Amino acid sequence: MKSVPFLASAMAAAVALSTSAIAADVKVYGKLHVSTDYVSAGDDNHASMHSNSSRLGFKGSEKLDHGLKAVWKFESSVDISDKGSTLGARNRYVGLSNSMGQIIFGYHDTPFKLVAGMVEVMSDTIGDRRAILGNGNGSNKFNTRAKNTIMYTSPKVSGFQIKALQSLGEDSNPDNSDANRITSVSASYTMSNLKAAIAYEDNKSLDSSGIRAAAGYTFGGTSVNGIYEVLSSDDTAKYDRPAFGFSVAHKMNKIKIMAQYYMADAYKDADKTGASLLALGASYKLGKKTQAYLAYAMVNNDENASFVVADGGHGADYFSGIAGEDPKAASFGLIHKF
Repeated sequence: MKSVPFLASAMAAAVALSTSAIAADVKVYGKLHVSTDYVSAGDDNHASMHSNSSRLGFKGSEKLDHGLKAVWKFESSVDISDKGSTLGARNRYVGLSNSMGQIIFGYHDTPFKLVAGMVEVMSDTIGDRRAILGNGNGSNKFNTRAKNTIMYTSPKVSGFQIKALQSLGEDSNPDNSDANRITSVSASYTMSNLKAAIAYEDNKSLDSSGIRAAAGYTFGGTSVNGIYEVLSSDDTAKYDRPAFGFSVAHKMNKIKIMAQYYMADAYKDADKTGASLLALGASYKLGKKTQAYLAYAMVNNDENASFVVADGGHGADYFSGIAGEDPKAASFGLIHKF
């Protein structure tokens, strides 16, 4: 009988570690998220299955001298819908924290990306915001994890918090390292039912920068959110445009209803290059850690636009390859967290 060597070994190690490492303050966690999608993109109509940023992670901390604490995380993406056994890199770091905040070294989501995640209600599904936000005509580059990163997170003071990240670029090509640097900062406020944040990012590899502001409010079982961003570039026209969006989610016992709408304006000096995304979803909580959902999403492209459905954490993007086409998809998914 054949085995799946790497993934099986990793899961076995996770179980062993989780039963023996409580004293070392180590937590093993994961999320398994599979969906079956039916896609219509031009003349292409097909069904497919995806693993939607399924993940396995280990994280922990250790008390040190002088009021310090060591913190670390090692998180990997896993594909549970295919036979592949490769573990892809997600947030991975080691760092220090104390009453003045936390500093980490490694590979991590930028603060610019995290601000959009605050108001996302259909993350990693076919309706993911990244089909529009931070996206240059189907090229999703402003929603990233930064390599070789130093990131500082301040303590929360009366609901306010600062995050600042500096990526040192690619060390594989020192002569071109500056071109791969990312600087990203954010300021956020969370208190009671209100959340708000603003972020700035300078991406040297794209010779582009962006400003993103988001806010959300929760009342009863309903959350309402909005976001606005402006990308600016001297050399890459498709990263020179504004975009905005709204999302809403309503919980009724075990049922959750979700809707998102995002719109990107035409980019600089290029007519009819804008697009919009409409996404609808409903989930049902089957247990404490398991849910099932249905989702529908469609992108409406202008005549010269090529934005896709389901970019970002979904694991695939859907598009016919012809500018002006309007791809759409329906999806059934299962999510289990541990």
